[in-house]
Amino acid sequence: PGSDTALLFMSVPLFLNGLILYSFYILLLEHRWRALVFVLAMGALLSLALNVALIPFYGFLGAAATSIATHLFLCGTLFPLSVCLHSFSLPRRSFRLLVTFVFFFSVALFTLRPFLETPTTTMGGLVLLALLIFAFGELTGLRKLLME
Repeated sequence: PGSDTALLFMSVPLFLNGLILYSFYILLLEHRWRALVFVLAMGALLSLALNVALIPFYGFLGAAATSIATHLFLCGTLFPLSVCLHSFSLPRRSFRLLVTFVFFFSVALFTLRPFLETPTTTMGGLVLLALLIFAFGELTGLRKLLME
């Protein structure tokens, strides 16, 4: 396992971070900072404990597992609390467009992964993926939806 494995694992916290950030601002908006601080402190303790336990044996994979576990904990506690305080809706059409976009993009990432072994091919892959984000956004109608 190399850095590509670590980056693969880090995609989970990257996604969850969006939900955590949403929850963070909702809790601040609703003046629930005490609950927010408590959950964040528990997350920090969890992260510290898991890093101490896992990194000596698993190295960067232990750190990646710690990040995933900590983000799952934070998302699993903060997001339900924020939804109870400030509900939102995601229309089915919007959800379908988002899932379709994520599916196409995931297939592209999985397909290109074997070619991203040198700095040159990685830069080329980055440019190609940027173009694919735009193309998939257009094809799925997600860009138009976001502009509404």
